[in-house]
Amino acid sequence: MPGAGGQPEGAWSFDGDESTGAGRSDRIAEPLRLMGADVGLPRRPPAAAARARSRLRGIDYEMPVASAQVKSCLLLAGLLAEGETEITSGF
Repeated sequence: MPGAGGQPEGAWSFDGDESTGAGRSDRIAEPLRLMGADVGLPRRPPAAAARARSRLRGIDYEMPVASAQVKSCLLLAGLLAEGETEITSGF
């Protein structure tokens, strides 16, 4: 859901139980920042995704590690972005 943080209005916060803190949120934060989102994603909940500084920009992103969660997040953010978003993986 952090992909929703690219909306131009509002601020978004996401929380969960201990199991949601098992993943590495920096894998999500890095490409979202490349798109122009102002995000704060600690390794454990609650995770916050603030609004974009301006409209998100589409990016070409090569995923360094296979992750359906990261791919889904970037696809959602890409729907809000100006231009095309392309996600590739080398595996």
